[in-house]
Amino acid sequence: MRLSLIHADLHTHSDYSDGSIPPPELLLRAGYAGLAAIALTDHDTVDGVEPMRGAAPEGAPEVIAGLELSCMDGDDEIHILGHWVDPDYPPLRTELARIRGMRVRRAESILDRLRAHRIVLDLEDVMGLTRNGLVGRPHIAEAIVRRGLVPDLETVYRKYLGDGRPAAVPKRSLSPADGVRLIRRAGGIASVAHPGVGAIRNLLPPLAASGLAGLEVWHPKHSSRDVERFTALAEQLGLVPTGGSDYHGLDSGATILGHYGLTEDRFERYRAAAGRG
Repeated sequence: MRLSLIHADLHTHSDYSDGSIPPPELLLRAGYAGLAAIALTDHDTVDGVEPMRGAAPEGAPEVIAGLELSCMDGDDEIHILGHWVDPDYPPLRTELARIRGMRVRRAESILDRLRAHRIVLDLEDVMGLTRNGLVGRPHIAEAIVRRGLVPDLETVYRKYLGDGRPAAVPKRSLSPADGVRLIRRAGGIASVAHPGVGAIRNLLPPLAASGLAGLEVWHPKHSSRDVERFTALAEQLGLVPTGGSDYHGLDSGATILGHYGLTEDRFERYRAAAGRG
């Protein structure tokens, strides 16, 4: 008997991006949490999907192939979730490889800026902390702390890596509309992640016209007022309300699998919108 009212968690991360646990362990935890389905939505990669599926025993939660694309609209970062994508779709693989290359070049630029502040790291020190070469600011921050150059991660971001700090380098990536189109070409369905975290209201109508299908309404960083607001906005724009925990594993703080996501009826509505009903 399932213990959770949440049927599906559509937003989780493994150590293939910035999560802290491997995909098989994440699947195991999803089962313990009483989930019937879980989407692995690592940042800019689908490499963890097959290891998760391959580890699924009989009776395990359904594994939904997904990802979270880090898109840019000017200086604003917008995250687009993709669900039921084909992980082997060649144009998707090509684009993700291009994004991986941009991430490495950005890391090199950040390290150059850090050297001007007497923080010296080799790129190899940072890349060694990644699972599959998908590097980001968290890996650089961790390398700095491990070397004893700064006492803790909070200080690293406050002094060097946070937005507007001396070593911050703007991210380059797909536009949100291009991200939506890529997910659809890969056979998936696209939704905007955690809209309450950024100001993206004006982007939603044109994204809906580009094929956006969902809006993440239930998220740990959304207040009850946010949930009401985004539920109404989704209805207004003809988008399906979605939800997920944004779980990152052992470093997720109070976020717990099984506490955020979709009930069975809401999940089936989203599945139908994806043509998977």
